[in-house]
Amino acid sequence: MHIVIMSPMFRTIFRTLTALVVMCLAVICIAYAYIVGVVESKDSIEAAPITTKFINVNGESLAYQKIDTGGDVTIVFVGGLSGWSETWDRTVQSLDAKTSGYNYVTLDLPPFGYSVPDVSRGYYRDVQADRIGEVIQNLDLNRVILVAHSYGAGPAAEYVLRGTGVVEKFIIIDGVLNIDEAKKEPSKYGVIQVGPIRDAAIAILAHYTPFVKSRLKSFVYVTDHIDDQLVRRYMHPFDIAGNASKLSQWLKDYVNDPLVYKSTASEEYKNLSIPVRLIWGDKDTLTPISLTQVLLDSIPDIKLHTLQNVGHIPMIEDYDAIDAALLEALSG
Repeated sequence: MHIVIMSPMFRTIFRTLTALVVMCLAVICIAYAYIVGVVESKDSIEAAPITTKFINVNGESLAYQKIDTGGDVTIVFVGGLSGWSETWDRTVQSLDAKTSGYNYVTLDLPPFGYSVPDVSRGYYRDVQADRIGEVIQNLDLNRVILVAHSYGAGPAAEYVLRGTGVVEKFIIIDGVLNIDEAKKEPSKYGVIQVGPIRDAAIAILAHYTPFVKSRLKSFVYVTDHIDDQLVRRYMHPFDIAGNASKLSQWLKDYVNDPLVYKSTASEEYKNLSIPVRLIWGDKDTLTPISLTQVLLDSIPDIKLHTLQNVGHIPMIEDYDAIDAALLEALSG
């Protein structure tokens, strides 16, 4: 039998490290409690921009903004990660100034923006597609051009492939579609599956401006427009009550979503009868432009507009390029 006796120096180091760990955990707990109890204290409906409207359906309040010009066709915009109605504002204003005959709706797809979701519904792709459909139906939109970026393209594609007859054209900007991909096992994501760790990490990081700014920059090739004002716009809804909890649940659902939908099967796109237009940055490293090939091979009426020296978020990288690409996609 061997008895291991710690040296005085080792005991001191061990106690110091233990104290540091306890102190770090205490700081994290205090920061988390302060964020969810004090920082995230605003009522979503009261804090939303004055131009925001809400649709109450299925126990949820879905937020959107609208420009009604009296046109016959409405362009509905669905954003990506942390995208909400006002992150489309510059793009919509530019299109409105250069075109006629279109109305515009920008949607806060939960958990992003000021929508108040029923958390029990979750955020799987089919449920998100339901939400897009609920907004379109409740606004009584009969002729729609659907524009979706990044994460929002998956739910938007799922809605389009249901064949409601409402969408006349589908425009995808650097979309995350997961077509014919093998789903990773949830266990691969480790600590994301641990609720308290995930909740605390998201609460702290979502309110840490340098982190948000660095993440935005990591998604793009051109960083010139990513200033403090732009970052604040993306973070603007983060102060509403329950924000961190919603983001945490979304992340869990995102990595666990089985992705067994029409929009994840290339065969389903072969029956798509409406025009589809792809707008993609050639420097996109998150969803490389090579991923468009499966769509180009599957959809009968499809065109790809490649943006040179642009990454994953064209709307904040090259204003002239994205505006020209959208105008081209809308015409004809």
